[in-house]
Amino acid sequence: MSAVVPSATPTHAVYRRRIQAFRDEIIRRVPRVPNNKITLQAMEAMATHRLLLAFITWRMRHIPSKPRRVSAWSGGVSRLELQLADRVLRPLLQKVKNGMDLTPHLSDLAKTAGIVFPGARAAAKKKDIDFTLIRHGLYHFHVSAAGPGNPKGRSASLVFAEVLEDEFRIVALSNHSAFQFGTSEHTRLSRIARGYIARDIPAGQAFMAHPVMTSGHSMITTMFADHCDDYMRAVDLSLDDPAFVDKLYSDDPPAATASSSPGRKIPSYNGSSMTSYSVYSTRRQWCSSGFIPSSTVRV
Repeated sequence: MSAVVPSATPTHAVYRRRIQAFRDEIIRRVPRVPNNKITLQAMEAMATHRLLLAFITWRMRHIPSKPRRVSAWSGGVSRLELQLADRVLRPLLQKVKNGMDLTPHLSDLAKTAGIVFPGARAAAKKKDIDFTLIRHGLYHFHVSAAGPGNPKGRSASLVFAEVLEDEFRIVALSNHSAFQFGTSEHTRLSRIARGYIARDIPAGQAFMAHPVMTSGHSMITTMFADHCDDYMRAVDLSLDDPAFVDKLYSDDPPAATASSSPGRKIPSYNGSSMTSYSVYSTRRQWCSSGFIPSSTVRV
């Protein structure tokens, strides 16, 4: 979202009551950088699909707390590596198994950089997008436990993992140089991530892994936000009709959609129902608390 330039005199569209309440809730929740009146006005002037994209991109960086089994992908991390790192990994992996909050092991940016505007300090620019998560589908975790000499639990060592509904799958062990383009560690992690994404693709089958927009956002998440915006505007007037609302709650979800086509996974999205507009998530569990389609697309 860093390409969004706050206007000195932002213009505001007029939205229906429910949609405005939904927008207000997103604006209240998403942390802005810098956090000032100008960036608040910029968010208030954003189109709804842009707000949704910012919200989803931010919330994707968080992980629901629930017990998960721990596994490792042998193509990226060996049994020997895991054994050697056992003492370091144990605090994090025990939390995973117990269903504890993993937020302390995530980057601080997951909590503080929901959307970054021009005017932010140089170190914050583009930090509202986790490129490793969006491009490779991998979270990265600090493995140290917080203590007197390390209150935030930061560490040089990192665990890169795919977090599924019931499984925490370690894909690679690395360090912060993996984020520095051109380093040997960046090259190694990229190779492992590509291999992990392609592991179930038949030899010779062309595929596009996690397509990304020029803005850095996931293409599928961008399409998802656009669809939510269109759907909300389409059904808003009907929500005052009790019969229509009853039908929303009684209808079975569609058996198949473009988002559940072969070659894609539908991972759960860590979002909670948002006030005044949770009804929009009842039909397909989209928009405020649903599923976000993302993963490999076969071609």
